[in-house]
This record gives sequence, structure tokens and C-alpha cells, in this order.
Amino acid sequence: MSTDNSLFDTLYKYVNVGHPKGYEKSWSYLGMDIWPVVKSQIVMRGSNIFFAGRNMTLIKDPVEAEAPKASSGFFNRFFVKAKEEYPAPPEVDNGIFDEMVWPEFPLPEGGVPDVLALGYATNHKKFGETYFQLCMDPCRLALETVGYTTACCIAGLSADADGVENAALDDTFGIDAEFRAARRLSSQLPDVNLMGCKGFAQWWDDLDALLGRQKFVTIEHIENVIKQTRITAEWIYRTFKDEPPKAVLVAAYYGLMGHGASWAFRKLNVNIADIQHGVAGPGHHAYSWPNAPKESYTTLPTHFFLWSDIEKRNMITGSGDWKPGLVVIGNIWRLLDDILAYQTAPDVLVQEHRMSAVGSIDAFKRQFRATGLLDDPEKKNILLALHPDETLEWFPRFKKIMPDEWNIFIRLHPGEYNKAGKLEARCAALETENILVDLPTHIPLNVVLNETDIILTKYSSVAQDAMAYGIPTVAYSEAATHFFGPVEISQVKVVLPSPDIMVAGIKQRLSAYATDQIRSQGSCDFEELGNAITKSMV
Repeated sequence: MSTDNSLFDTLYKYVNVGHPKGYEKSWSYLGMDIWPVVKSQIVMRGSNIFFAGRNMTLIKDPVEAEAPKASSGFFNRFFVKAKEEYPAPPEVDNGIFDEMVWPEFPLPEGGVPDVLALGYATNHKKFGETYFQLCMDPCRLALETVGYTTACCIAGLSADADGVENAALDDTFGIDAEFRAARRLSSQLPDVNLMGCKGFAQWWDDLDALLGRQKFVTIEHIENVIKQTRITAEWIYRTFKDEPPKAVLVAAYYGLMGHGASWAFRKLNVNIADIQHGVAGPGHHAYSWPNAPKESYTTLPTHFFLWSDIEKRNMITGSGDWKPGLVVIGNIWRLLDDILAYQTAPDVLVQEHRMSAVGSIDAFKRQFRATGLLDDPEKKNILLALHPDETLEWFPRFKKIMPDEWNIFIRLHPGEYNKAGKLEARCAALETENILVDLPTHIPLNVVLNETDIILTKYSSVAQDAMAYGIPTVAYSEAATHFFGPVEISQVKVVLPSPDIMVAGIKQRLSAYATDQIRSQGSCDFEELGNAITKSMV
């Protein structure tokens, strides 16, 4: 499979706008809009091949999904019953589901919380002995500060996982076993027939022709994911139909859990918000819906909690006739800094958890200092943010010609954390007196960013995190021009993937950027944030 950037652009532009006649708006399965699922599977697989360099051709087996200011007006809307512009999914014959034996959905002893958060294990970060659910916990803290109950259920974690037992907030549950059991029920569902959807066959063949008949995802795979999404949706709906929460939070909604929960809670007339966890610009399939109908799709969230006005503007202009609720809450790593470094978090965060986490940050800083790399204030620290399975043929030359006063922190993608992959082995072999791999990879990103002067990456969303800290980025892939919007890319220097050009680009960016503005943002008032979110709930 080619790794030509222009070929992915062809794929993205074709898929992102849907069928030329808008037929994708009618594609459904058992009362569930399936276009967002189809789009996600095609674009994500294509991205993995063209940009991440993975060797993926025909895919036949289903892949299990993992993937500080407030706009009070939209926050208020988020916590009231869904409006007419977010219609519930149509009714379907439930007979096929009624005979199934459904796994129990873990809930707090006190019953359904006011706000339910649905997270993923990849966003569960360890500080000392304490785990924080990166996207969810800042919002949960704000909500609990003003008296609302919350709970977080995490896919990918077992009920007795260390991350559950030592979670920063109470009522954090691992639901991996139950989630898997629910998905297995999809084998009892009727087959999906994408070729029977109006216009799909010709659309699919035209896509295949555009890519030179280079297949990288099969219809069978997509249909299997659709079935698993539909069974997930029904499981969640049946769990909460008699007593729904007031609102729901998800992160990286474009997996089985997010699409399924969106369908279920729309059906229950409950608003559901996706919390931004990475790139959310016009080049990301999940945040670009140029031809979306006014009523949206039943498998999309009703709201989006975003890092900045940049993403908000992108979604306003890139959502077609659909007008989702858009809320700027600030960068999630900065919010976590407010919890820990500034210690502005409310009392609902148990004090020993906070002190454990704060203590771990101090420990991480001591580890950094113990390397000796931070002793010289004249040295520059470069964070190299890698992608899964990324090749590093260029690095030996880069290391040879880079200035002596540079330190390199290499950070693997979270997708590499739980496997002893070739990339990890190659990076470990690179570690020298001024090149760190293990430490920058396994400690929280905000700790690393507080010691970083510049980012070097293909197109990692770490570049956007860095913007919140005032840190510049050099990107060595044209893919950055696709994934970042025009405002973000104006703050990123894109260079050719040549060691000499990369070194020159870093030098230029460092000299042109006033790094003393880093960490200039103030702390967040969690009570104010909580009141903004929940005002209309009273």
C-alpha cells in the first residue's frame, strides 16, 4: 500500500462529503444511522496505512474500539432535555432484542448518577499511586463541586484493575468484561447489508477505483463493526431507559462505545458531549461534517467540549446544516495542571489522592533532574512525539548533526505503551546521556511539557497540547497540513523529513519564538466552571 500523502487526501475528500447525492443520510441498520460508523472505519484504516506506516491490507476481523473557560450558554443547554434539533432515533421492532440475556452495567450503590462519563483505558493516567481519567476527571470535579453526582465507566479496564482500585475519584468502574459480553450478543443480530443501501455499491466501487483498487478495509469488517455498535447501543439504552442520567460525557466518541451511547441517549432525550482529547480540526473525520443534515445523525453526540475557540470555529463552519452544541472548556492537560500544580481542585478530590499525585509530579521532576539534563538552563529540550510503528531511519543522522546543547525526550504513542514493539526496542537502543526514552514515555504529558522547549513530530496532537503551554512545533510530515486547521498550522513549522532540514527548522523556530511565555495561563476556578455547566439543571 502506498504511503503517498496525496492519496490519503483523495480518500479523505471523497469520504468526508459522503455520497454525491446525499444518500448516506438514509443508510441505517435496525433504526441506527450508520454513516458515521462507515466513515470512521474507512478513514481511520486509511490513516493508519498512509500516515502511521502500518502494514495493513485486507482487514477481515472486527477491531475493538478503544480510540479554562466556559461558554455558559451552551453549557446550560447541555444539561436540559434535548431540543427538537436533536431528534430521537426512530422506533424499531424490539423483538430481536427482548430474548437476549444482557450483562449488568456497573453503577454506583446510590443508583444512576446525575452525569455519566464513559471513558477509555488509554486516557487513564497514573500519577504516583493514583489514576486520573484525563478527559473526564476535570469535568467531574467541576460538577461535583456544585453538588452533582457523577460516575465514570471505563472500557478496557477490568472491575478489579489497579486503575479502578486507585482512581482519583470515587465511583470509577471498569466495565471491560460487561462490554465484551454485550458485544458478543451481536452474533445474534441479522446481517448488515451495506450493498443494499441506496447508492452504496456504486459509491464503494468509485472509492475503490480512486485508490487504484488498493483495498485496506473490507465491507465485511465494516458490517461487523456496525453490528457491534448496534448491540452496544441497545445494551446502554436498556440499562438506562427507566432511569436515565441528566447528561453524559464521552471521549473519542468514534468507537463502539461513543457511537452506541450517542444513539442510546439521543433515544432517551439526554444530551451527550464528546470531550476533545486530541486533534479536532477540519482534517479529522470525526469533527468535520460538511454535509450533515440539520437533524444530524443518531450516532453522533449532541455536544462537543473543545479546547479553544479555534476548534469551535472549525466546527461551526464544518458541520453543514447541523448546529451541535459547542463549548470551550480549555486544554485537558492544563485543567489537570490546575488540579495538581495549582491545587485548586475542590474538596471532593480526596486529599490523599491529590497529595499522592502532587508528590508524584515532584518525584518525576526529581527523576528529570537526576539525569542532569536540566542542570544547564541554556540547553534546549526537544520532545519527539512519535506515532505507532513509526520508522526512525532518519534519527542517527539527526543525532549526529544536532547541536550539543540539545536534549531529546522521545515519547511513544499511547498505542505502543502496552506492547514490547519494535519501535520501543529501537528507541530504547537510542537512549544516551542526552536522549531519554523511557522517562518521557511513561510519565504524564503535562510533566514533560513543563520541561520542554519545542515539539518535533509528524502530526501528533501533542502539538496542540503544546500550544496551550506556549510551546512551538516543527512537523516533519505533510500530513500535518491535513490534520491541523489553518490557524494551528500557522503556528507549526512544516519541514521535509530530512535530518538536516529538521535541525535547521528547529533552530529557526527556537530563535523566532519567545519561550519565556510558556506556562503563562492562570488557574481554573472549578466552582465557576461547575456552575456554568449546571446552571440550567436547577
